[in-house]
Amino acid sequence: ANLFGDAAALKSLKEGEEHGLKDYQEALDDVDSVSRQLMETQFIPNQQRHIALLNQLMDLTSHA
Repeated sequence: ANLFGDAAALKSLKEGEEHGLKDYQEALDDVDSVSRQLMETQFIPNQQRHIALLNQLMDLTSHA
């Protein structure tokens, strides 16, 4: 049951990170150049790393 709870929590976190990534990507054309640069160099890569990490954790819980 604990692994199922962990997997569900990780899935929810991943969905949130994917939603945030989509929001950042959609906002790129609507912000000033400084904000765009910050989003492209910091926020979007961080979201992508979080998603990759959550995928790895989800893989580990599915094999445990």
